[in-house]
Order: sequence, then C-alpha cells, then structure tokens
Amino acid sequence: MKGKRIEQFPSVWWFKDWEVLLATYVDDVIAAGPEQGVAKFWETVRSHVSFDDVTVPGRYLGRDHLVVELNKGKKVFMSMPDYARSSYEMYESEFGALKPCETPFVSESLLTTEGYESQGQLAGHAASLLMKLLWLSRLSRPDLSFAITSLAGAICKWSRNHDIQLKRLLGYVKQTCDLGLWGHVPGYHPPTLRVYCDADLAGDPLTCKSHTGILVVLDFQGEATFPVSWCSKRQTAVARSTTEAELASANEAVFQECLPLKTILEEILKTTIETVVHEDNTATIQVIATGYSPKLRSMNRTHRISVAALSEAVERNLIKVEHIESKQQLADLLTKALNKQVFLHLRNLVGLKPRKENVKD
Repeated sequence: MKGKRIEQFPSVWWFKDWEVLLATYVDDVIAAGPEQGVAKFWETVRSHVSFDDVTVPGRYLGRDHLVVELNKGKKVFMSMPDYARSSYEMYESEFGALKPCETPFVSESLLTTEGYESQGQLAGHAASLLMKLLWLSRLSRPDLSFAITSLAGAICKWSRNHDIQLKRLLGYVKQTCDLGLWGHVPGYHPPTLRVYCDADLAGDPLTCKSHTGILVVLDFQGEATFPVSWCSKRQTAVARSTTEAELASANEAVFQECLPLKTILEEILKTTIETVVHEDNTATIQVIATGYSPKLRSMNRTHRISVAALSEAVERNLIKVEHIESKQQLADLLTKALNKQVFLHLRNLVGLKPRKENVKD
C-alpha cells in the first residue's frame, strides 16, 4: 500500500498518495486525513483483511474523545472519567474512603524526617496503584504527572510519608474525575510548535536529583492551541546549578520530544514548521546561544555535548529559544509541588477543564 513508516514513531505510517496518517496499537487502528483519502485507505485494506465497521474515534486506548464541530475548525475533549474513578476505587476497596482534595500535593510540614525512615502501609500496593494512575496521566491528565513520577522513584523504599502523598494524590483524582484535556484546531493553518521545558533543581529530597518537565503544544497563530505531548521525569544525574538542570531539561525537550514531532509535521503539511522553545531562565538561554559557559566547565562530557547540540540546533534554524515569564511557564506544572493558586492557574492554561465548560462553544 506504499505506506512509509515514520522512523521517529515506529507505530505511525504515512500514505502520501492519500494524505493519510495511520496510528496503530495492537488491534486498535486510527486513520486521519481528508475524507476521500481515508475512505480509499479503508477500502484498500478491506480488500485484504476482514474487520468490523469503521467508526469515528470515540474511545481509543481507554481515552474518550468528544469532537465538537465549530463554525471554524473543531475542538476535541480527551478524558478518562471511568478509568479515573476505577483508580481511586481500587484504593478505597482495600483501605477505606478517600477525602476529595483540590490539589495532589501534601504540605511539607506533614512530611517529617521520621516519616521517611519508617516503612509505609502501602509498600506492597503502591506499584499497582501508581501504574494505573500513570496511564491516566499519560493520556489525558498532565496535572498528575509530577506527583506520580516523584512517588514512582520511591517504590523500593516506600515510607509513611509516601503513604500520605499517595493518599492525597488519589483524593485529588477523586475530586477531579470530570477533568479532561481540551484541544482546538481552528481550520487549517500551519501551526507553530511550542515547547515548554523547565526543571526544579534538586527537587527530589532523597537523591537531590532535579525533575524535568516538558509540554509540547501546537499553536495556531495565537488563536488556539492543541496539546500534543508532555512528560515529567527525574533526571539521571545530579545537577549542581539551576542552569545545568535547565540545560538537561532543554536537551530532553528538543531532541526527544520536539525535533521528531517537527519532522513528521513537515512531512505531512509540506511546509516548514516554526519551532519555539520557551525557557524562563535567562542564563540557560545565554549558554545555548553561545554554546559554552566558563561557569559550567566542570559539567560532565554528556552535558557539554548537549549544550553544543542545542546551540547547533539554533544556528541551523531548527529551533528558536525565547524567554517566558515564570508565571506563563506551563512546564512548571510538571516539575514540582505547587501551591494551590499557581497549580490551578497553570492547570487551566494547559487546557485541563471539565467538559461542560467548553462543550457549548
């Protein structure tokens, strides 16, 4: 059928003649493109393989999709309320009712030194509870990512403090089951690929390793945005300065998330996609611009290569690096435990809202 496998995304195929993009996961298949091209694709497949009727995506990989037709483009609401409900009910069936919470984070005053030294009650259940939440976070709830990632790193040394944190996280899920992620495509415009990356220096209290946060969105001339991918992860080495941690985050964002997506978009849309990396640390921006900093000469070889590669990406016009105010740094949601006001503000900016707030637009 002359499909071209996208190298950066092994489960994605591009059919140039029909302008159809195909995503596959085991026996779940989605084809996207012009109506005539999609119809021709399924007609060709059906001549070789028997399968059920083709339907507009409703639930895919456990995520529900509500497509709202607008006068100009479409909105999509991506949510998993049933799955979210089952995740906290798994806890309640074993350990009792949870108190609904407005944020997933516990006050530092409740996390004592002694609390980290005693094994927690949930030590034998934490892995299954967190793995279930991880799928929810990965598909539709970036607001859960940091809390899950920070707890997952403690599976082998689970403490009473981690019991408290996990219980709070599940209480937040119980309070926010109806939240989903909104994306808006206002007709056809070549989008700008915006990459928000941030890091929290020595955010892990036990290892002193920093946390990386990355959020990638498509921006349609400032008129609308569509979230594409996000991640929160603990860095593999201890950073000795904020700039070093931010550079590690930017490197991950550009080379693991941004440029592969840029490649596939340019293949599909047949145009150059402007790519902007948003960074709230001016020292990091300066280091990327010059490709070197005497203050960071003690960085290990891997980090020095990362700085040089980022600088080269800027020189080749693959990316632009722009400063953004910390209040607008969406990736901050993925790097640390935030106070209620900041957390809710960023959650709203990312596009996490109840279905009823936008379904009538």
